[in-house]
Amino acid sequence: MMRTMVAADLKQKEEAEKPTGWAQTASNEELLCTPIEELLTKLGTSPSGLTSEQAEKLLQVYGRNEVAKKKKRTAIMRFALQFKSPLILILLFAGSIAGALGSLADSAIIFIIVVMSVILVYLQESKA
Repeated sequence: MMRTMVAADLKQKEEAEKPTGWAQTASNEELLCTPIEELLTKLGTSPSGLTSEQAEKLLQVYGRNEVAKKKKRTAIMRFALQFKSPLILILLFAGSIAGALGSLADSAIIFIIVVMSVILVYLQESKA
């Protein structure tokens, strides 16, 4: 039963999305030179716009015309995502190798530079 309803809704949506044909194939010049009465007839509309029935039908097919809202990321998540940068990853890898080879001073310097860079980028993006 549910599958039939979904299929019917999809078919209804596809029918509503089909272009009228003439408007899709007509050139701009042809559209501009066509008398308004003929243009309204060919497009299946009127000077007053959609009827209440048409508006209700389109509302059911497409839903409300609302901008999708993005979920905001937390400050911690935005900060952590700065470490996904390829350059940052390479520097973290280099700092790890330097530390593993016993050069703790070099490793510490690399990590400090990485953290400072990430903080600066995070602050700049937060202001944007």
